[in-house]
Amino acid sequence: MTTTQTSFAGGVTLLSSTLDNATATQLGLFQYLGGSTYNSVTITVSSANFTVTRATFLPYQTQTGSWRLRFNIGGSYSVAVTTGTITITGIVWQLSVAQAVTAIGGSQAYCYASQNTNNLIWGSSSSTGVNLAGDCELNAKPTWAY
Repeated sequence: MTTTQTSFAGGVTLLSSTLDNATATQLGLFQYLGGSTYNSVTITVSSANFTVTRATFLPYQTQTGSWRLRFNIGGSYSVAVTTGTITITGIVWQLSVAQAVTAIGGSQAYCYASQNTNNLIWGSSSSTGVNLAGDCELNAKPTWAY
């Protein structure tokens, strides 16, 4: 690991580090892009009415050893009323509870991480774009993560 310390007027000091990919992942600093061949995160959608335009994932490990996944999935609808499932390979959401996911954009949009699966269940009554964002518990480290 390489560490660089930079000082500015007024005594503000910034510390920047170059970490290996596994450590950066564990700390939630390594961003994975969905659909790219670089890291093999595959996203599938059960409905032809929803198209994923961009997806980013930040897996990280808590101090107690459990894994979580921060994510943002952007997409667009082709019809006004639609529901479906987004499946993310290599993960399993926590067994104990369905977890809320924020759905931004579209009227009456909703989404949640379905417990003990790798599915996000979503729906909207809008034909505009939507972003799904969350920070949810996982059963284990994602298989595609360093």
